[in-house]
This record gives sequence, C-alpha cells and structure tokens, in this order.
Amino acid sequence: MLSVALALHQDFSLLLLDMRSFGKSGGPYTTLGIKERMDVRKAADYLKERGYGNIGVFGFSLGGAVAVLAAADDERIGAVASYGSFANLPLLGKSAYRNLLFLKQPMVALELLWARILFRESLSRVSPENAARRLSIPVFIAHSADDEQIPFEHTLRLKEALKDNTRAEFYFMENEKALHGELSRDFYTRLKEFFLKNL
Repeated sequence: MLSVALALHQDFSLLLLDMRSFGKSGGPYTTLGIKERMDVRKAADYLKERGYGNIGVFGFSLGGAVAVLAAADDERIGAVASYGSFANLPLLGKSAYRNLLFLKQPMVALELLWARILFRESLSRVSPENAARRLSIPVFIAHSADDEQIPFEHTLRLKEALKDNTRAEFYFMENEKALHGELSRDFYTRLKEFFLKNL
C-alpha cells in the first residue's frame, strides 16, 4: 500500500490503517469485515475531529471489501475505491475450497458456523455485494482478471450490484497478467484522477 500512498500523498492528506491482525495492527485474527468496518468508522471520527471534511476510502483485498462495507454505512465517506475485493464470503469460501470437490460445501458451512460462534454475527451478512447496492456515492472498482486469490467473478458481481449507480467506475486489468496485489502504472493514475474528481 505504500506505493499507492506515494501516488496520492502530494494531492491528499492520508491516514493509513492496517486491518486487524495485519501489518502492525494487533489482534490474533481478522473478523473478515465484521469489526473492521467499525474501525473505518473510528478512523472517520478521528479525521472529522481534526477538521477534515471530504473523506475518501481506498482498500485492497479485504481492505477493499471493508471500504465498500463502511461506505454503505457511513454518510461521511464521499467516495470509495476498492481493488481486488471479494463480493461475499460464502462465494469466496467456495473458491478457496474448490480443490476439495464434494467437501467444498460442508467446509464453507463449517466456516460460516465457526465464524457465527466466534464473532456472534453471520459472515453471510458481511457482503460487499449487498453493500454496493446501497451506494450512490462515487465508486471505483478495480480488479485483475488473473487474480489467483480473489476470482474475477467477485468483481463482476460487484459491477452488477452497482448497475444503478451512475457514479460507479470500473478498471479491469484483463490483459496485463496481474496477480493479486500487482498494480499497473495506469492504476495509480486512474485512482488519483478518481479521487481528484470526486473529493
């Protein structure tokens, strides 16, 4: 994410936030968006207390999912950009367990049950796809067709969920052989232009 920060820092004030159990953030595990979306709300509180008016959020992978979830619930977020996000967790589980053949469905069900016990909320409700349907603010969705961790199908579902949002933009790296987290030079320019136009 430092390369993204480098591309944006001359034009924007930035606050970099590690998700739970990532980077230098504490915690033994991620909650896959359940609590992380509230962390983004706290970050917005922090920025508002310091006089920042226009807030945009960018996230990658889980961060991209959390960005969309948070934007749907927090009217202070004026624009959201997401790269390589999943659309919903049951679909992500199915692709993660795709090599288990007939055990795929039971593994997803077990994962959802375990998460409900551990987090006291249904992971099937943590759905960027459903959150995207509620967004009317500017949205920028980027993804690579060659992403080996989050299948491109997820972004196509997000695109469908945003079909009524006339302010939604999409950047699909379909011919660049970019794996999960690999960004083209053009991506930085597109992301910067999106935020300059909408914040």
